[in-house]
Amino acid sequence: MASEKRGRNEKIVIYTDNTHINHSINMIQSIKKEKPFLFQDCEVVNPFMKTIDNVIAIAKEPDTDTYINLNKQKESISQSYNAFLARALDESMARSLSDISKLNAFENFSSLPVQRKIMTLLEKNPDLIIAKMKDYLSQIQELNPTLDIRDLTPSTRETTPRSH
Repeated sequence: MASEKRGRNEKIVIYTDNTHINHSINMIQSIKKEKPFLFQDCEVVNPFMKTIDNVIAIAKEPDTDTYINLNKQKESISQSYNAFLARALDESMARSLSDISKLNAFENFSSLPVQRKIMTLLEKNPDLIIAKMKDYLSQIQELNPTLDIRDLTPSTRETTPRSH
């Protein structure tokens, strides 16, 4: 499949502006009603993006190329939602793995390569990595308002209470 070579899950990507977004959504929904077979296997959308009908992933493009990391340092990155999301996921994963390593909850965990750490957590305690990542992603989202991560609100943060 061509999408596998490109690294994207989406069969179709449509870019639109705020003026045309409702028209684009209505058009896609209309086509889905008339020809549902065209949307087979389209339910696999980016799990971090907001969705409409579980088929349309939607995100506003950033108006800046400045990403603010958890240390509140500014970094220049590509001015795309996916670039911001990828940076946020990388940073939250790295911080979460570092925190978990300090817990000494798993034998030799800190000496494992990153992929093995992730596999160990997914096998033994997936809630631990998920909770930590959600906490960091919430903090990153507060620092970078362009991010609007699916199912993530300030109330999902579990470990680091912060005043608003």
